[in-house]
Formats: sequence, structure tokens, C-alpha cells
Amino acid sequence: MDHRCRAAFKPGLLRLGYLGLSSKESLRYTPHQHAYEELSETERFYRRLR
Repeated sequence: MDHRCRAAFKPGLLRLGYLGLSSKESLRYTPHQHAYEELSETERFYRRLR
């Protein structure tokens, strides 16, 4: 997922909101990875922490 696109999502997600990505997308190795908890590695579901 493009960094600019993730930056646009972050303000729109509620605190502790959920984000689902396709199997080819990930938050790993991005500046935003620490703001989300990975709930399922195989399904790419994340929960916003901050």
C-alpha cells in the first residue's frame, strides 16, 4: 500500500478502529507499522493503537 494512501487512512480511522488490507499489502516496514496491531498475519487485519 502506498505510503501516501496510508497517511490518508490514519486520521479517518477511529482510535482502536480496524483496517483490512489485501493479501499483497502490508503495514510492515512502513512508518505506520507501530500505530497498528497485526491481528492476523494471513488475513492482514490490523487494529489502530494510537
